[in-house]
Order: sequence, then structure tokens, then C-alpha cells
Amino acid sequence: MNDFPIFKAGTVFNEFGGIRKKSKLVYKHISLDFPTRLNAMTLDDLATVSGKDNHMSFPAGELLVSIDKPIRVVTKFLGNNAGCLKISNTTKRKSLVNHAYLLMCKALDVSPSLSIDVDESNVIKHCGFGSSGAIIGAVCSSINELFGSPIKNLDLIMYIASNYGEEIDDNNQEELKLVQCIGGSLSTGLTKGGIQVIAGMATPIMSSEFLGKAVIGIPNDFKPKSALELMKLEEANMNNFVSYGKNYNREIAYKMLNKGLPSLLHGDISVVADMAFEHRFNNGSIKNCSFIHPRVNEIAANIRKLYEYKNCKMLAMSSVGPAFFALVGSSQQERIVTESFMAENMSTTTVDVCNTSYRVLEKE
Repeated sequence: MNDFPIFKAGTVFNEFGGIRKKSKLVYKHISLDFPTRLNAMTLDDLATVSGKDNHMSFPAGELLVSIDKPIRVVTKFLGNNAGCLKISNTTKRKSLVNHAYLLMCKALDVSPSLSIDVDESNVIKHCGFGSSGAIIGAVCSSINELFGSPIKNLDLIMYIASNYGEEIDDNNQEELKLVQCIGGSLSTGLTKGGIQVIAGMATPIMSSEFLGKAVIGIPNDFKPKSALELMKLEEANMNNFVSYGKNYNREIAYKMLNKGLPSLLHGDISVVADMAFEHRFNNGSIKNCSFIHPRVNEIAANIRKLYEYKNCKMLAMSSVGPAFFALVGSSQQERIVTESFMAENMSTTTVDVCNTSYRVLEKE
């Protein structure tokens, strides 16, 4: 079996199994902002390798930061039972929108005609922001809102994550590449809390506010690749993820359960920040992801002092990169981190950590 096949948009690997109220059209227009995420660390790299024994789900878990760098979606109702989807010309990743629409039609047992516009100009795709999942999550959430939110957020996260894929290229609206979805890019918009921990079954189990900012650095020489290209590279490096998971997954699980989660419950992020630093900078996680951009190893070696010298609250590479980020709690920390990132030939941006779920801007 090919663990990461190409499949047709709208394919349901796992039927919706949650509790759903009767679908009834409530609104004819919804506009919302759906936050994106930074993935500080995966809790079990081994579980990212294969989903064939988990019904195409990848119960790897993650530690994430929700950021106010949103995907904006405008969805309008055009009529009942025609099943016609009109995607705006300005929407770039149409296959993701098509997939989200078809998933929700099946989950809600409806076939409305909709027009959908997605603005993702805030983010660079396939860079570490979880923008693919945020787009799908935003579109699904907007359709759920149109029908009075009959699906609970927790059930929606699990449903999307277990039927997830990413675009092959911008010109292919009908096919997707299966990509591991741990659930973080969905949870950021569907769960409150700036710092979140996702466990198996794409389930958020802990969240905590963080009243600060994230400074993000992206190598200036990085050129985004398609999901198809990225998965080919990742599949060629799967042995590294397998080895890492076997070596560290139990240790990470123990520390998160007995130290990280209790600390987060009390509003203290220092324990999970230490875990992320150890995972990324000391145990080889960044090295395992260097197939995305070889310079990340050099950057990591040069910026690790930011955390060691307590010039930030958390330091990590996001997902498989190449974006790096640091959480800061003061203007002085923000300045030091920004200067350090720029010294490594990275473009920088500073955003607020987002402690809310998605925000409805307009509805009628």
C-alpha cells in the first residue's frame, strides 16, 4: 500500500462519526479569519510515517503556537441542492477549497451552491505555518457556520484530519496528495489558547494563553515546493523519523504528561519550551528536516544562544521548516531575536500569539 497516495478531491477515507445536529441553513453569508500555527515539535515522529494501520490518521501529537496570521474566507450561499461550487479567481489553492466543500457536503448531508473566496496573502505556503490545513479548516468552518454549526469543533478537527490532503499544484483542482495531518493547523482555529498540545486522534488536550509575540524568520534563499515535491523528499528520509521516534517518543510522552501538561495548566510554558529546544536543537530534529532547506542546520547552530541566554521564551523551527520562530515577552527580546534572525539572512516578521479560535467578521 502507498501510504501517501494521490487521491480525488472529496474522497472520504473516514466517514464523519461524531454527533451532528440536523443541518439547517441559518446564514447566507459568512466571513471569517482562521489563525495559522507554528509547530514547535512533534511528540512522536514514528507516528508520522504510516497511517495505514490507523485508518489514514497519524496520531503523532504536537506542541503548537497559534498566531494571528490568518487565512480569510468569505462564503456565500447561492442556492439549495444544486451542488455548484464557484471559487473566486483570486483564490490560489482551489483544490483545497474544493476538497473542503465536498467533505462538508458529505458530513452535513447537504449539496448547496456556494461561492467561496480565500485570501492567504498573509502566509507563505509549505513553509511551516500549516496554511494548507488552515485553508481547509477555514472553509469547513465557514460552511459549518452557514448551517448553524451542527458539527462540534472537536469532531470537525478529527474529521478533517483523517481525510486530509494537500494540493499537487495550483492548476490541478481535482486531485490531492495525502499528507500527514496531526491536527494542529485545524486546532488553532477551532480551539482557544495560544499554546496548545495535540495528542492522538488529532485531539487538543491542553491549551494555555500566552500574552506575547512570535518573531518568525524565513531564509531569504528558500523557494517553496509543492506538496508532491515535499512528500517525495520526506519519503526518502523516512528512516530518520523512524529512528528518532523509536529513540525519543516514550521519553517525550512521559515528560509531556508528567511535567509539560501540569505546567501549562498553571500558565507556565517553560517546561514545554525546554522540551521543544531539546527536541529541535539537541536531539537532531532540525537535522532530520534539513532536506527542506540545507541551511537550517547552520542557522540553528547560530541562533540557539537566543534561548540559552534567555533572550526568548521559546525557540524552535516550525514543522519541517524552514521557518524558525521565537516567542518573546518584551520589546527588548523582540529586538534581539529580530537582529539575530536577520544576521542569518532571514526575513523577519513579528505577530501576536492568537489566544482565540477563528473570528467571524461578518454574517447575514
